[in-house]
Amino acid sequence: LSPVCLGSLRRAAMLMPKSQLQLQEDQKVVEFVLQRVFDLFDTQDDGVVNFSEFAIGLAILCKGTQDEKIRIAFDLFDQDGDGFITFQEMYKYFVSFYSR
Repeated sequence: LSPVCLGSLRRAAMLMPKSQLQLQEDQKVVEFVLQRVFDLFDTQDDGVVNFSEFAIGLAILCKGTQDEKIRIAFDLFDQDGDGFITFQEMYKYFVSFYSR
């Protein structure tokens, strides 16, 4: 599907009323993606993001080289860190963008 078509589908989906169950599922997906971003920023794996980690993470997301941006995008998809992206990992990531 073209980006224009995907955009139209997303706008149409946003107009449809969502059930409480769907809203809860959307929240889980958003939390999942936020946790992945947090984990990528937390390079010391200590459960917190210090100023340096935050600044480096933002720099890569906003102004990093193409290779750095591709690597961080891949790492966001690769939930279990095994170096491969499964369908389920990709599905969770894309659903987060196309949910309300």
